[in-house]
Amino acid sequence: MPTLLLGGDRSPARNTAALDAIEQAMPHAERVVMRNRDHGADVKHPADVAHAIETLASKALDAQ
Repeated sequence: MPTLLLGGDRSPARNTAALDAIEQAMPHAERVVMRNRDHGADVKHPADVAHAIETLASKALDAQ
């Protein structure tokens, strides 16, 4: 199952630590760190989030 771990380079340290732990537990997940973004990017920058999701979905479809 394609899994996207999405965070911002300005997110709080606890969020980054949580993503680190999830990434270790899910080594096949794809992690994307958005530049100049913090917590709440889905609300503040939905086009960037949509692009990351579309990119992952496209890769998953191409792999089939």
